[in-house]
Amino acid sequence: APWKEFFPDGNTVKISVTNTIEWRENNKIHELTNEKTRAKYASCVGLMYQSGMDTSGHPIVYLKPAFLDEHPDAIDASSSYQLYTMERTELLIQRSGSEALGFVGVLDCANCTFDTLKMFAKCQVSQFTTLATHYAGRLDRAYILHASALVKIAWGFVSPFLTPATRKSIQFAPMKDTEGFLRHELGAAGLQKQHGGRRSDFDAATYLTQEC
Repeated sequence: APWKEFFPDGNTVKISVTNTIEWRENNKIHELTNEKTRAKYASCVGLMYQSGMDTSGHPIVYLKPAFLDEHPDAIDASSSYQLYTMERTELLIQRSGSEALGFVGVLDCANCTFDTLKMFAKCQVSQFTTLATHYAGRLDRAYILHASALVKIAWGFVSPFLTPATRKSIQFAPMKDTEGFLRHELGAAGLQKQHGGRRSDFDAATYLTQEC
């Protein structure tokens, strides 16, 4: 089973669960989705968000590399916003009653520059340990869109930080007929219109005001 890569034995499971419970309590993860805390993420909205599900019931999480302020407060806000999105996705899975235990990632690299990739990597790499430890096995699969040669070079630097299972679950979407590929992989109903689906595109004005 896939989970055995993350939890090979009973003792590892016990330690991992205990550590995650302590991490959630110490970092007040339960507060990330409340209305007061959500207001702090306004500058990060659109970089990562959850919208729709694929045909198997996996929530779809979209990511868009963008240049951020390098001030520590801005990076902290971005990191908290990523955790907020993960918590939002977890709640959706729980409430859906679906047997799908993971999410699908869609990373759109259109028009990425060296600076945006550098900042995106800086924010993401710092989160790898947190996501791998406390959301282990949650990524079902992911697709990288519009990958230029620069993006593929960046992937070469980032991929060694990922587990073998995670690397295998990530693939580059074809440059030709990307929309048709995504419709086949995810289904048109849960896919956003900007990517060739039928679901309404992301609305930053209302995303954080919606209850999780």
